Amino acid sequence: MEATLSNGNASAAQRQNKEGVEAPEPLPRKRGFEENPSDAPTANAKKMKTEKEDFTGSMVAEVGQMEHWPPPPAADPAGEKTNGSDPFNEAHAPMTEAPEGDITTGTKPFGRRKNNQPHEEAFKYLSPDHPEIDDIYNFYQLSPRFPRDRFMVRNAMGEPVKAMYYTTALAKDILSKNEGRGMKFVHSGVKMFVKQDAQGQNVCRWRIQSEGLPILEGWVGDARVVKLRKRETLRYLLREMFPKIGGDSFALLGEIGEQVREMGMGCCVLRVEASDDEDGFT
Repeated sequence: MEATLSNGNASAAQRQNKEGVEAPEPLPRKRGFEENPSDAPTANAKKMKTEKEDFTGSMVAEVGQMEHWPPPPAADPAGEKTNGSDPFNEAHAPMTEAPEGDITTGTKPFGRRKNNQPHEEAFKYLSPDHPEIDDIYNFYQLSPRFPRDRFMVRNAMGEPVKAMYYTTALAKDILSKNEGRGMKFVHSGVKMFVKQDAQGQNVCRWRIQSEGLPILEGWVGDARVVKLRKRETLRYLLREMFPKIGGDSFALLGEIGEQVREMGMGCCVLRVEASDDEDGFT
């Protein structure tokens, strides 16, 4: 790139290029500035200088030739840093490689607990021979064909403390094979039993949950099933949240009064069946 010396000695190529560029037309002067030239804007605010002089006054660059030269360090055409470090490259530096199994942003890992253990919820399956499973099967007289190895709890100890869930065999395989591998599962299974406070030694403390009732209802034995056939009896149960069965109060329960009076305490299944009676269900 050529430059012109301040004493006016320009090369032939520079003079030829300069002659081929037409001088821009002067900007029209605004009305009112002729009388008071001191009010007119400065030349730097209205038009761009065609020549720039450096601090020493020895070099003057042609228009469009030396205006953007030399480039800043980040735009070095050679791809190398010129002076010091490059702030652009430092700001966009690649992320530091993290240890295997960690998810990082920059150099700060997340997704693990302080003790370097993976943060995942507990899905523990109960043994088919667990004592609580035996009590449930004996109390509700569940069919032996109903699977015993698909009951799950949601605590790290693997003990049935509050609730039991029921899953399919495929869900059990997925949860069991991915345990401790860092994959987080949010929810699985259907809540089947909920533990409740009950008095008496022969009372099962596990109540059938409404979510699991459609799955379990057909497998419950007749000893824990109450059959209802009249509309008026159902209306009474819908009005009375805690119907009484002591003394003569069982008579208010209609055809199910004697059934519940002879039944032991604990959860049972109420099954509404069709009937040919006048007040029955069709």
